[in-house]
Amino acid sequence: TSVIRHGVNLPAIEKIYFLYDVDNLDFYLQMIGRGGRDGSYYELHTRNSLYFSKWIILKGIIRSYLKSFRNRVNSWLYCLYEC
Repeated sequence: TSVIRHGVNLPAIEKIYFLYDVDNLDFYLQMIGRGGRDGSYYELHTRNSLYFSKWIILKGIIRSYLKSFRNRVNSWLYCLYEC
């Protein structure tokens, strides 16, 4: 999926494979998040289960949720201001 990038409406992704060690946690979480977007089941096959500590992964997930929330608030405020 890293070849496609943005703007493509992908079908449901059922299996995600990482065949290399990923150094960037944000990239890792973004790729993992491509599976199960419609609430469906997906499998993750990775070599990184011991690569990132659980605390680092938890911090990355929390940071992703906070960023998503901040973007929604900013969109809402923009709409209030511009609409």
